[in-house]
Amino acid sequence: MARYAVRMQPTKIALPLMFLTLATASVAHARGTIQKVDIKGLDKGDDAEMIENIEVSLSLYDTIGKVQGESRLEYLLSQAERQTREALEPFGYYNPVIKVDSPREGETLRVVIHVDKGPPTLVRREHIDITGPAQYDQYLQEDLEKFKPRKGQRFEHTTYEASKIVVTRRLAERGYFDADYTQRQVQITRAENAADIDLTWDSGRRYNMGDIRFHQDYFVDKLFDPLVYWDKGSYFHEGKLDRLRESLTKLDYFSVIDIQPRPDQADGNGDVPVDVNLTRAKRTIYTAGLSYGSESGAGVRGGVERRFLNNRGHKMNTQLDYAQKRKSLLTSYRIPAFNWLDGWYAFTASAYDEQTDYIDLRNFKLSAGRSGEINEHWTAIASVNALRERWRYASGTEFTDAVYNTSTLVYPQLVADYV
Repeated sequence: MARYAVRMQPTKIALPLMFLTLATASVAHARGTIQKVDIKGLDKGDDAEMIENIEVSLSLYDTIGKVQGESRLEYLLSQAERQTREALEPFGYYNPVIKVDSPREGETLRVVIHVDKGPPTLVRREHIDITGPAQYDQYLQEDLEKFKPRKGQRFEHTTYEASKIVVTRRLAERGYFDADYTQRQVQITRAENAADIDLTWDSGRRYNMGDIRFHQDYFVDKLFDPLVYWDKGSYFHEGKLDRLRESLTKLDYFSVIDIQPRPDQADGNGDVPVDVNLTRAKRTIYTAGLSYGSESGAGVRGGVERRFLNNRGHKMNTQLDYAQKRKSLLTSYRIPAFNWLDGWYAFTASAYDEQTDYIDLRNFKLSAGRSGEINEHWTAIASVNALRERWRYASGTEFTDAVYNTSTLVYPQLVADYV
């Protein structure tokens, strides 16, 4: 360093001249602006995802239209080749040929990145397996059969990770809470464009359904127990909890339904307790609105719904539609009937009055029914109805000499829906 310092020591006369020369050079080359970045060599249709990944990976895109110092420009351009190469690797291209051109016009640059993907990296060898009790589980074996990529296919990271997630989620879904990887490795040999996959899980034991513990502060104990349709000690399956969540949601009692299995609290038999945390929704819903119909005229609508009347889960709903020529009032009272999934005992009273240019109609109806789900696809409602009705029709345009007719009907009704 001493020798360097001695050789670079300027005279007092030469010092200002040297600084002037350096300053002039800096002004000439110190600034530049990237106006555009083009990616060439990739198909905008088939390779659209690759192009997008390159664009989000390149630091150059963040500086378009912004004045940069010369050293910063040189750094960005030097990193472009590396960033482009890394952006292609998730798609299975580990040996691309990349060339970066940056023609300059004054202080502006147009960067062109030429990309030749090169040969794809193919799976040369794959060992994908599950050990433990899950090796006899039909659903997990089907997931392994569908695992991609397989031998001879292009090793694409997103496909590989997605297949791993499918198996891992299935293990948790079916109660293999102790499952873990025993081997998880992918070796890429760039020189041979080859990928070797070694991936195995040990499932551990399969746990069972334990106690379902409802945590809420209003409804009577055991009210929701009939919604738990499986037996304690049966195999754990997340689908059972999804079905319970769906049933609780349909009740419309709660604003938050949080269902959490607790495998860390499993007993010696492998029974996993489940905590169901329930937060009550707003108790009363009011509705109001205006209406107009060409036959009914102007009107108002209003309603009051009580999501729960008492701690036994009873509900009540009243709706009024009052228009100039058509009026209706409907009140329903519902009681949970959970021994038949998602079912209700319903008692309904309705009154209807219609006075138009063509008809004079009034009726009153009482109904008692039972609804519920028969199975996954079928829902049925069985009811008994009593209807008292009075009506008359206009003859021509007037009700002259029109005679009222009356009827009283008592009839059963069965409605079934298939979804």
